Formats: sequence, C-alpha cells, structure tokens
Amino acid sequence: MTRQLAWSVVADGGTDLLLVPLIQWAVHRLDPAVEILEPEFRKRKGSVAEFLATYRTGAMLIFAHRDAENLRLDERRREFETLERQDVVPVVAPVGRRGRIFRRSIARRRVSVAEYISDYSPLENVPAFRSFQEVLAERYPYSNRLGQ
Repeated sequence: MTRQLAWSVVADGGTDLLLVPLIQWAVHRLDPAVEILEPEFRKRKGSVAEFLATYRTGAMLIFAHRDAENLRLDERRREFETLERQDVVPVVAPVGRRGRIFRRSIARRRVSVAEYISDYSPLENVPAFRSFQEVLAERYPYSNRLGQ
C-alpha cells in the first residue's frame, strides 16, 4: 500500500504558492516513496499563533510560512514556539523588501521559477532551509516507517 501525505500550506500571501515545489522536493528527499497529495492552501490573517489556534484541517502536516522580514531566523522561529501543535512545520524564508518585490513581479507575470527547479540541494547551505528540513524530519508522520 502506498503512503499518502495530506498537507496544507498556511501562507502570508498568494505568492507563497512558489513554496509548494520546494516543500514537495524536501518531503520526497525525506521519503521518496510517499505520494504527495494536492495541498490545501490558506492565506492567514493576523499572527501565526492566532491563526493556527483555530485552524482545523484534515492535513497530516501544516507548513506555515513566515517571511523573515529582516529578523534573524531564531527571532522569527519564536513565533512558533508557543504552538501546542505537532503537525506544524515552520517555513521561514530569509527574504527582505527586495525579495517581496521580486516575488510579486513573478506572480504578476504568472511565471513560477520554482516549478522549473528540480534540485533544491544548494539551499541546504542556508540556515533557514536546514532548520526547515530538521523540523520536517521530526514531525513527518511516516518517520517511524522510513528505512523499512
């Protein structure tokens, strides 16, 4: 029987759809045999903690995106420390004002660069991406079955 992963993306905005291929790549790197279902995509209003306190979904994992907005990774990750949910994987991108303008430009032209990338391994040199991978591995629902 094939393992399936139902998941959700909680985003700052619509351009965060660019994260979907990257998350899929990271999940397949962790578990190549899993079938990744189409994600549920939600734009949040308010703080991450407030939104996730009431967010209910059938997803096994919730990938909650937050722009770094010129804060250090550890500062931005503190927003997730108060959550009492084990199904949330923080996705913190080290993107400042120029990055947001660039992403909006891509969205306006309806071009998704992320869909054309097949190997995100260079991102493993970025601390925020390594942190994302570590939390994903900790909270991945099939972790106890990997390596069988």
